[in-house]
Amino acid sequence: MTESSLLTARRQCGHCKKQFPVTESAICSDCGTVICADCAKMCQQCGRVVCPAHLTACADCGRLLCTDHALRCPTCGLSFCSDHVGTCQSCDGATCWDCMVHCETCGKEVCSSCGQVCGTCDESICKDCSHPCSQCGTVHHSEHLEADSITGKDLCPKCRIVCEICESIVSRVNAVDSVRMVCIDCHNTKARRKHWVVAIAAGVVLTVTAGAYLIWGF
Repeated sequence: MTESSLLTARRQCGHCKKQFPVTESAICSDCGTVICADCAKMCQQCGRVVCPAHLTACADCGRLLCTDHALRCPTCGLSFCSDHVGTCQSCDGATCWDCMVHCETCGKEVCSSCGQVCGTCDESICKDCSHPCSQCGTVHHSEHLEADSITGKDLCPKCRIVCEICESIVSRVNAVDSVRMVCIDCHNTKARRKHWVVAIAAGVVLTVTAGAYLIWGF
């Protein structure tokens, strides 16, 4: 191709499909597509030329980024430049600042996957500072959990009761809700005592009746 023919030669842009002068062509460094000057965009972080299909704008500042430098937040799904994402201090994953969770206990900044909400006080906590209730599975600060007197497993306020007789901490599944909230052991002990009282009372009545029959004949 002569110089004069090169100046007049045209080709189709691989992105917008418009005809353009060959001398104004560019190649996307990501996919290798030949594109026109209007479709050639430069990554504002590394300077690479890419086509619009491989260009993303930072959702915070609008900076144009190639696929290598557009960091996608796993929580909101938006892409950001490196200036507008943080690193989770628990899993080291990249997360945008709006989706970061601040642990109220240790002060760590963590992603939503590593962040939790205390089921008792609703404060944000990281997974390292949260502890699950053995019965319902919700997470809490450790100070909101108490050990079951029978099993030794941690129970949250909603899943435990304090026996009003022996004052032991037990799971609600091992409690009896009658006039008073008592553990099953105290309930059974009380039931046995009631049984023996009735039995003794019945024995006394029988003894008195038998004695009266022997003495008075009726």
